[in-house]
Amino acid sequence: PNRHGFAADLAPVYADGDGRAEPEAERAFFLAPNKEVFDAVVARAPSFVDADGAVVALRRTPTNTTHHADDEEPSLIAWPGKHAGAGAVAAHVVLFPIKFLLHHTIVDVRTYAKSGGSEAAAARAACVGWLVVLSLAMCWCCETLGDMSGLPDSVIGLTFSAVGTSLPNLFASIAVARRGLGNMAVSNALGSNTFNILIGLGLPWLLYTWIVGPYHALPAGDIVGPVMVLVATLIGFLALLAFTGFKLYKAHGYVFVALYVAFLGWAVGKEYS
Repeated sequence: PNRHGFAADLAPVYADGDGRAEPEAERAFFLAPNKEVFDAVVARAPSFVDADGAVVALRRTPTNTTHHADDEEPSLIAWPGKHAGAGAVAAHVVLFPIKFLLHHTIVDVRTYAKSGGSEAAAARAACVGWLVVLSLAMCWCCETLGDMSGLPDSVIGLTFSAVGTSLPNLFASIAVARRGLGNMAVSNALGSNTFNILIGLGLPWLLYTWIVGPYHALPAGDIVGPVMVLVATLIGFLALLAFTGFKLYKAHGYVFVALYVAFLGWAVGKEYS
C-alpha cells in the first residue's frame, strides 16, 4: 500500500498458432508514482474490466513475436521525415558519421525478440565502450578549447565540461518526469552526482595513488569554494523539499536556474579577480 501498487488479472489473450485457439492467462502489476495517480487509476478501474472482473488488455494478439525495425522502430541513420525542419536536417547531416558508427556497433534491442538477454548484454557493453571513447573525446575538445581561448581549466570544467556531461542526465530526467515518475527524475539527478563524486573522482585518484603515489597537483583553495557551494545547495534542496511536503513546482525551477547562473558568475569571476 505504501508503494501505491496493485496486481490485476488480464483478460485472456487467444493464441491462434497451429490452428488452435488457447487462452493465455496473464497478470499485470501497476505501480503508481504517487497517491494521486494511484487513486485516479483505481477510480477508473471499473471502466476497463470485463464481465469477469479481469482487465481487458490493449493488445489482443500474442506478444512473443519478432518486431521488425522497418515496421515499428525508426532507424538511427534514416533521413528525417518530410515534416522535419531545416534544423533537424542540418543536425542529422552533421551527426551522421556518429550515428552511422553507433547504428552499426550497438545492437538495437528494440528490434529483436527475446533470446536470453544476449542482445541486451552486447548492447550494454557497446554503450559503455562508446561512453569511454566519447568522454575522452570531450575532454580533449575541452582542453583544446581552453588552450585556444586562454580560459583556465577550472572555467572550462565549470562550464563546457559540466554541461556536456550533465545533458544526458537532463534529458533522462525530462523523459521520466513526463511519464509521471518525478521521484525517478530527482533520484537520477542526485544519484548521478553522487556517482560522479565518489566514483568519477574517487576511483581515478585511488588508482593514481596506488600506481604513482600521492597527488599534489590540485590547489586546495580552488576546490574549497565549489565544495561548500555543493554542500549548501544540497542542504537547501532538502530543506525546500521538506518545507513543501516533498513536492516541486515550476517556480522552484526558475529559482534553481537563477542560482546556477549566479554560481557560474561567481565561479568565473573568482578566477579573474
